[in-house]
Amino acid sequence: MRLQVRHAMNRDPVTISHDYTVREAAGMMIDFGLDTLIVTVEDEILGAVTYRDVMHGLLTPGFDPDRVNIGNITDEELILVRPSTALSDATEIMLEADKGTLPVVDQELVGYISFSDILKLVQRAARDEEGDEEEIEPFNPNDYIV
Repeated sequence: MRLQVRHAMNRDPVTISHDYTVREAAGMMIDFGLDTLIVTVEDEILGAVTYRDVMHGLLTPGFDPDRVNIGNITDEELILVRPSTALSDATEIMLEADKGTLPVVDQELVGYISFSDILKLVQRAARDEEGDEEEIEPFNPNDYIV
């Protein structure tokens, strides 16, 4: 079976408008337990911002999280994948472009995939005692909430 992005992607993307402050974005990440937010401008995907991006900003001397909009720290080099994209292709794109997260679209935003999502898929496959590689369930982030 050829693994596709759909097998590992997070299907519950949270979007944030580019004009929210970094503090507001950090609050959303904490409230929702997320490491990635998809940044939008009038319902168009601008890019993605990660917890790491927010932390980098907060640790920069002189950075004011109440005055800097999330759009200012968003990685706007946008690379999109589809649910049907081969997981090996998505991983290669992520490595070559140094992207930790890729938005997943199918005419509209349907999710995102990150390295941690891929690792969770690998972990589930390794735990599969049946060895039935033909039946891999889609990722459900609620399975990992403690």
